[in-house]
Amino acid sequence: MAFVLHKKMRPVRFTQSSRRHRLGRARILEAMEPVMPLPHGPADERRYVWWGRVGRGLDIDVIAVDHPDYLLVIHAMPLSMRRTRRLDEA
Repeated sequence: MAFVLHKKMRPVRFTQSSRRHRLGRARILEAMEPVMPLPHGPADERRYVWWGRVGRGLDIDVIAVDHPDYLLVIHAMPLSMRRTRRLDEA
């Protein structure tokens, strides 16, 4: 089981669709680890987003839902696949 550290150790689970863009769990966790999440969507959904850089400059967008016992990653995608700028260009 993977854990991410934000205020306390939290187990992280992954949906099948979160791996759609062929990103491994290790890369997703690497993008989540050094960055505090930002709220995303309605407040009652407890959805958070991370934008992190991994490996050799790959920028990744990660969205997770906060459950009482774990974080559920529902989306992970390289930012290069979006039609937006990279993190260092913003």
